[in-house]
Amino acid sequence: MSVSIAQGGPPPAFLRVWCYNFLCTGEVDIHSLSKEDVSDIESGLLISKVNEHSLMLWADEIVSCGYTSQLKLDNKDSIIRAIVLHSTTSLIPMWQQLRKGMELYGLVDQMARNPEACHSLFVPGKITKPDADFIMMNCQPRFSEKGTSKERTERKVIKFLQDFLQEVEMSVKHLSTYTDFRRIMGEAVRYGGGFHRV
Repeated sequence: MSVSIAQGGPPPAFLRVWCYNFLCTGEVDIHSLSKEDVSDIESGLLISKVNEHSLMLWADEIVSCGYTSQLKLDNKDSIIRAIVLHSTTSLIPMWQQLRKGMELYGLVDQMARNPEACHSLFVPGKITKPDADFIMMNCQPRFSEKGTSKERTERKVIKFLQDFLQEVEMSVKHLSTYTDFRRIMGEAVRYGGGFHRV
């Protein structure tokens, strides 16, 4: 997932909100879980069976989900809640491993700092394309010691990168085809570091 996002590939926008929130925080808000968050077929079928009137037929399955109270229709909401919690929390070890892998690329830190900005990359819905300002805002360069010539050079490189991304963004908005984009990028690389020279 991290590599796909970093390389501009398709974002993994297929997660449920609770899964995305877990990747951001490392914790599950059990109060926000609902039966719509149940993704495995067996638990989904058990929930639909609980909505029927013959609870005793499914007693073993319900108890194996951690429900410990009486099996009666008055407790239907509690039974469904136990199934939902069992189904979702059983996935936590998998999400912990995924989160640990994403930490290698620093993606978890970005998600924790900017959960709203990263939300559309992981949860289905409208995907907003990041612009130059978004990219530069999320870059956290580590400069050399303040006042050194190396630090001044690093700042110039960052400023150049920011200007370059903004010029690319402005140029792309006015292009109608990929061929036009390729031509302009080729000229920019050939004739200098700025589009103002093209």
